[in-house]
Amino acid sequence: MQTGILITSFKQALFALGLAVLLAACGGGGSGGGSMRLASDLVGTWDSVEVEAMGMIQSCPGETVVSPTESVSCGTTAVSFNADGTYVAVDTTDELGNPFNERTEGTWSVSGNMLTITETMQGPDAANLVPISPLDPITLTWSISANRLTTTLNDPQIGTPVTLRLQKR
Repeated sequence: MQTGILITSFKQALFALGLAVLLAACGGGGSGGGSMRLASDLVGTWDSVEVEAMGMIQSCPGETVVSPTESVSCGTTAVSFNADGTYVAVDTTDELGNPFNERTEGTWSVSGNMLTITETMQGPDAANLVPISPLDPITLTWSISANRLTTTLNDPQIGTPVTLRLQKR
């Protein structure tokens, strides 16, 4: 798997990007306002800036080889978390910086430091979306510091945690 897969998964979820047990708006399964406040901090549009795996950091767009058969990558991607619990990710370049148009839509929710994204539709643009089946929610850890969103995917198929960092617009 590649971190194009993280982004695709974050959009198939990130990749995106589940962004499954759907809780509305600033939803969250936590108890108390702290979880709600953190979820609302996620609302907005974020641009991918770098991906990290096995201690190797790559700026987006870019790709890092982590084994002879695996690599992690990121293109130019904008991810929007809307206050109504919907999610949109738009790719404009692939990991090599070549033009690449893909849009993924779905839903997102948080519970504490866990972000769940379920991608439900994908296509080259908003007018040409098709349903994603079967749905495959993805759960990532997440944190925000200043205007930087850090998400980490721990997927046994990848074999190493993959971190994607995004900058808020």
